[in-house]
Amino acid sequence: MHQQLTGSEKEEYERIKAALISAFATDKFLAYEQFVARKLRDGEPVALLNRARAVLADDTLGVGSPTHVSCLSQHAAVSASCCSAVRCLYCNQPNHYARDCLAGRGARRGGRGRVRCCNCGRRGHIASTCSGNASGEVSSALASSLHHQ
Repeated sequence: MHQQLTGSEKEEYERIKAALISAFATDKFLAYEQFVARKLRDGEPVALLNRARAVLADDTLGVGSPTHVSCLSQHAAVSASCCSAVRCLYCNQPNHYARDCLAGRGARRGGRGRVRCCNCGRRGHIASTCSGNASGEVSSALASSLHHQ
């Protein structure tokens, strides 16, 4: 493409841009995608390809450009697939993580799991909820603190 331009045309921004677009596609967005994937050919200096990329990028990058649109569509596809795949490892229910799970929150966070009952001496509950409390009444005994274990 560059070899087809005359010496004066190689210096004009608009002519280079038009030649790039016509060489790669009729649509400038498609031309940009094809051009970015293009490799350096024999006899072409690296500076030439870099300059051509800069010229084409100036015209096509921005909101609505192929780069922006393809990034958005890829992001939307990834977001849709990852959000539907979120599943709690604790209760195996969808749409939340184990750290946010409400099922069994006290036992996992160390709430009641470390408390010892004064009535039976077992861990995980307090005297007022102890199954050893035959009367079913709320006991006046307090749970032992974690420091007195």
